[in-house]
Amino acid sequence: MGESVEKPLCYYQNNISGTCCLLEAMAAAGLKNLIFSSSATVYGDLKQLPIGESAP
Repeated sequence: MGESVEKPLCYYQNNISGTCCLLEAMAAAGLKNLIFSSSATVYGDLKQLPIGESAP
């Protein structure tokens, strides 16, 4: 994650085009729901696992 924060433009094209391809494939298959799962690295230092919805 560190490099993508330091050099976001290096990852921008891949992230955007990958998302567009995914959405096009979903539309072609008639899928309308997407479940998003984020990396826990955005939550900082862990104090306990699993990370609950109410965690700061």
